Amino acid sequence: RFVHIFTNSYWGFWRSSIYLFVTRALGIKVIFHLLNAIDDFWAVSGPLGKRLIQFSLKQAQLLIVQSENIKSFVTSISDTPCSVIYNGVDNDISIKSSDIKNNKINLIFIGSLTKNKGVFDIIDVASKMSGGKYEFTFIGSGPRTEFLDYSHSLGVQKITDFRGAVSDSEKISLLKKAHILLLPSYAEGQPVVILEGMAAGLPVISTNVGSIPEIIINKVNGFIIEPGDTNHLYDCIIKLSSNQLLYNKISKNNINDIKNKYRIGRVHEEIVDNYKS
Repeated sequence: RFVHIFTNSYWGFWRSSIYLFVTRALGIKVIFHLLNAIDDFWAVSGPLGKRLIQFSLKQAQLLIVQSENIKSFVTSISDTPCSVIYNGVDNDISIKSSDIKNNKINLIFIGSLTKNKGVFDIIDVASKMSGGKYEFTFIGSGPRTEFLDYSHSLGVQKITDFRGAVSDSEKISLLKKAHILLLPSYAEGQPVVILEGMAAGLPVISTNVGSIPEIIINKVNGFIIEPGDTNHLYDCIIKLSSNQLLYNKISKNNINDIKNKYRIGRVHEEIVDNYKS
């Protein structure tokens, strides 16, 4: 018998570590499944925190991470065996017909409303958009007032719509109405929202952090930028929204990638393979 523990970083990691220590004290094997940007967590931890992270990882019999990049980092700080399982999503999100030349372009962000997710950067880019062609939808929990005030200060409150947290069915509905997914994060593991956007056929503009560069290839699945580079973010939006052929190619690529590489059934199969081993 064994216990499979899923953990995030920061306080989630320490909470999960308590379960890990108790389980190991009972003589039960543990699979420790890391679901967030542990390299970012490691970077901001002091000497004692880093020793505790390493001690926690050492207690497990197997670590599971979400990308080869994350595995490379984890194996540099721990000698516990490590396996990679990429996230997956249902691939039954249908895509609308998108004529980006004649329609208003809806750019959607899904995630926690925090500076670390690049929300301020998106609002900065919105302030550069003119002509009334673009609208920005933000989905997620967080201090909406802070971002609403910032939108007002830049005069873009009419094109920035902060919806707060929504149900899964409403999220899918909003993805179907959107044209481009934005996630200009400063730190990530492997965001499921990127896969959800791809399943809806949306080109993705995201950043060179975590496992994202392993999923998003420039002009194949969308564009990769450096965190905080709002000029490049603006340029990528313009490229996608002004080139119907490029948009259609990326949209088709993303739907196919979800079917072939990121289906949820594949995740189940790989977890079972790790259980058997």
